[in-house]
Amino acid sequence: MFERPPAVTRALLTLNALAFIGLGAGFLAWPSEMAATVEIEATSALARGDIRAVYGGLELGFGVGLLLARDRVTVGFACQILALVFAGLVAARAGSMLAEGVPPAPGPLLLGIELAGLLSALLALRQLRVAR
Repeated sequence: MFERPPAVTRALLTLNALAFIGLGAGFLAWPSEMAATVEIEATSALARGDIRAVYGGLELGFGVGLLLARDRVTVGFACQILALVFAGLVAARAGSMLAEGVPPAPGPLLLGIELAGLLSALLALRQLRVAR
């Protein structure tokens, strides 16, 4: 039988999974409106389809994948992938801010949310290791 992960780790992973699922569903349902929150204009069916695929389908699939992790091994792997995804988002957004300056809202808020996601993934990994 597989060993269960700590409750804190599972809760942090579930919270992040639900956030990705919610965002993905939003982008699938309302691609133009969701993209407009960051000043992206979806002016064609091709653009809306791409937004649905990348911002909707990818995030939705990733969130569901995180929820499928159940035992210590798969939860640990999911937390590592989650940390890498957030690290990539933080690095890209911070690099963009260095290259172009700090954008207007909600740019800094998005960086804060992504930093919080990275920290939560790292905390989940730490709890998994401490509970060994």
